[in-house]
Amino acid sequence: MKPKQLLQAGLLTLLTIGITGCDSSPEEEEYAQPEFKTKRIATFEPITEELPIALVRDMDVYGPYLVVVGYLDNQMVHIYDKWNGELRGSAVRLGRAANEILHTDCVTLDPQTGTLRVYDFQNRKRLSMQIDSLLAQGPAVIESQPYELAGAAGRAAIPLHGKELVINNKAPKYAGTEMINRFVLYDNQGRQLATADNFPIEDPDLRFKVYNEAYYTVSPDRKRFAIATIFGALLETYSVKNGIEQIAVGRFARPDLDSRKELVGFSDLYATDRKIYTAYDGVHNLQKLIESGERPLQYYKVCVFDWKGRPLEQITTDRNICKMCIDEGRILYAAIFDELNRFYLAKIDLGEKS
Repeated sequence: MKPKQLLQAGLLTLLTIGITGCDSSPEEEEYAQPEFKTKRIATFEPITEELPIALVRDMDVYGPYLVVVGYLDNQMVHIYDKWNGELRGSAVRLGRAANEILHTDCVTLDPQTGTLRVYDFQNRKRLSMQIDSLLAQGPAVIESQPYELAGAAGRAAIPLHGKELVINNKAPKYAGTEMINRFVLYDNQGRQLATADNFPIEDPDLRFKVYNEAYYTVSPDRKRFAIATIFGALLETYSVKNGIEQIAVGRFARPDLDSRKELVGFSDLYATDRKIYTAYDGVHNLQKLIESGERPLQYYKVCVFDWKGRPLEQITTDRNICKMCIDEGRILYAAIFDELNRFYLAKIDLGEKS
């Protein structure tokens, strides 16, 4: 996919919440925008000059570094100083060599060990690298491992403590079957521990569309995960402490097979052990924006939820947010973009523990 296409596919999302019970059928549920008791305004402080990145695929914080995954100078992994924005190093070229990759289908960073994993499901491959070692020794420390998911359904692989969670989408031809489960939990030997197959959307065609473009995050303690959608706006939370258990489903904007009838929802989300931070739209129709050529402030609200899906706070910022992460419970770092689609790294001091 070309950088321009990557950018158009990746710039989507944010606002927040209507909590629904887990026992009702999807057809009975109402969609409603979230209501926040606390609202405030915050201004981003840039920490870099403009970055010629076509699309930021993911970003996270580790020690003194911001690890940004996005296409820049034919490389995908870029490590910045979180204080002054200085680029400390880049790695992982696009290609077919052992330490190269063609697709970045999923990215995870372990905040404790500093191990970054980049998955290429289409080419059945996973690259692993420890950030400190990568900076000290270069690409030679990158480990390439075979990695294959069932069929072409895989959307995310998330390492947990001694376990791994695989998230799949289901093509309409698999609807009503157990050939592919939406969630599969494995132990560290690859043995299946639990599965779950619930979706908040029953229509198989609509479901496939919506969950081909969704975002995932896991709590630092690795006991819960959340999923948020771009098309329409749904926010799901789950526990993986004992199997796979749904906590809540928030339905904020109804998805539709007709793209001109739906609002865009979330462009990103990031979890702490207490909260889920999301970048949200909930106002614009993406198809109409593309046709008009407009680039308004779109994903500029940081909407914060608890793990039960309840809206806590809305922070209105001055820039569109592509990707974000939270450091030390109070600093929000983000890849932001302006009306000309120019990317920067920036931060906001939230002034509180997350």
